[in-house]
Amino acid sequence: DICRGGLTLIVGPPSAGKSLVANTIVAMAKVPTLAFLLDTNELAGSARYATILTGDPYRDVKRGLMEGERKYIEALATMEDIQAVFYAAGMDEIQLQLDAYEQRFGLPPDVLLLDNMGNQASAFDNEWAVLKAMTLELDLLARREQCAVIATHHTTDLESCEPAARTKILGKVTQYPRLVLSCGFNPETGELKIGIVKNSEGRTDVKAQDP
Repeated sequence: DICRGGLTLIVGPPSAGKSLVANTIVAMAKVPTLAFLLDTNELAGSARYATILTGDPYRDVKRGLMEGERKYIEALATMEDIQAVFYAAGMDEIQLQLDAYEQRFGLPPDVLLLDNMGNQASAFDNEWAVLKAMTLELDLLARREQCAVIATHHTTDLESCEPAARTKILGKVTQYPRLVLSCGFNPETGELKIGIVKNSEGRTDVKAQDP
């Protein structure tokens, strides 16, 4: 379970579906959410959510939004629970946006989504240390604000389409998250698999052998 007061990591190599899974969760949850979409822009982020809501192909949705197609604009209008932010250089800016959210709505969000951690840590020489510190800060933020924090993060590149084992997560950042989900996507079959490679309150499949 993804719970308040804890950090959940959704991991995978590039194009493995981790952003899809994370954004589908918040789109379907329909609870107050502050979403940091740091690996995309406004058009692509909007098209991603409209695709989740309508089930239409992403390319068609993106083109439809550019042309002002009413179907997709109305779909996005139903997502009033999600406040999206497309730039945050570090944890200080995340906290600033969180404070602004609370000042506007009176309460912190139920969910804070960070997609993805690498967009903040990659600029530093000591990237792995920054990533580990970031997971601690996100875990403390979740406890302090009593919200569910969901963050996406990369694993090493794999030739296999199967979910990566916990040891393949970049930076070894699994100490603080309570739940870590590893995604694997097969583009030929359209099959998406998710391994529970860490679970503080249940069965853990460290090697992602039973996704």
